[in-house]
Amino acid sequence: MKEQQVAHRRALILSGGGGRGAYHRGVYEYLEAIGWRPDILVGTSIGAINAAAIASGRTAAQLKELWLGLDSGKVQRLRTDILNFDRWTYLLDTSPWRRSLMEDGWFDFDYINSDQSPTLAIVTTDVWTGDITVFCNRPLAKSRSGGPRSKRVRCVPITLDHIMASCSIPIVYPWTSVGSEEATYWDGAVVSNTPLGTALRAGATEIVVVLLSPWEERAAVPAEGRTSFKLWTLPGLALDWVLLASFRADLKLCKALNMFAAAYELLDETQRQQVVKQLWGATTAEEQDALLERLGSYQFVQPPLIIAPRQLLPVEQIVTYDPKAHRELFKQGYADAVREMRHVIADEDHG
Repeated sequence: MKEQQVAHRRALILSGGGGRGAYHRGVYEYLEAIGWRPDILVGTSIGAINAAAIASGRTAAQLKELWLGLDSGKVQRLRTDILNFDRWTYLLDTSPWRRSLMEDGWFDFDYINSDQSPTLAIVTTDVWTGDITVFCNRPLAKSRSGGPRSKRVRCVPITLDHIMASCSIPIVYPWTSVGSEEATYWDGAVVSNTPLGTALRAGATEIVVVLLSPWEERAAVPAEGRTSFKLWTLPGLALDWVLLASFRADLKLCKALNMFAAAYELLDETQRQQVVKQLWGATTAEEQDALLERLGSYQFVQPPLIIAPRQLLPVEQIVTYDPKAHRELFKQGYADAVREMRHVIADEDHG
């Protein structure tokens, strides 16, 4: 039987990190310059905003102007109902952000929800169950296996509520109710900041992940910078470590699945039957056949290309938006993309 050709589909995964999301724009400028166009966009938190803007057809130049027009006053404001403090569930009001995103033209929802748009997946966290909930403008393939983290996928027309839900940093910003959904949602980064599995279920064969924190094991706050942290900046540092732990877990799972797929290929039919009996306890022929079919569907997954800063970005930029800082993040994202993509382009040129 002739092997079926798998369509080549590029996925861009944009992680959370608040005001540091201007870094995404710098990376996208370089990707656009070399003609690397995503077929699939997966966004969490500020990554959801940038992903939805790109899915709307916004260019890197347009994203630049949008980010330079964004400051903290257009994103959030302090609550004034201090007498209701005992009933507060969040600290900052984000109604200015909703207004800015719509009035400044970040999104074209008619285009996002049309057949011409790339696949767009927005990652959120259910406030009351902790489930990862993905809202997508296209149906995603069913997951081939379970796992410790439950995931729900909703194929729906994407709206501003879905994007704001993904940006609802717990305690800092209000949670978001989405249309007819009975559930309320927090930032997707609470549970899954860079969901590789979502991109794979969308059919990705080539993945670029853009992080807003250094991902290598050596990532650490330098000794000389440790005395500068204050009470209000320490939660940002804690968030950095949570986001990195989430990504490292996904990356290790990807590597483990590749090792399993390679090992499974070396087994003969009898050995494969022993595997499903001993590891999964399959006793009937139907159970064995179903497991063998599932295991046989696993294929080698090309490891993602990771673009990330080499040092921790200022934690205060998570909840502050400043055009001057955005310009510096543009430059940093572009430079890091050049560094990480250079060898990829060289390999293609000599391929």
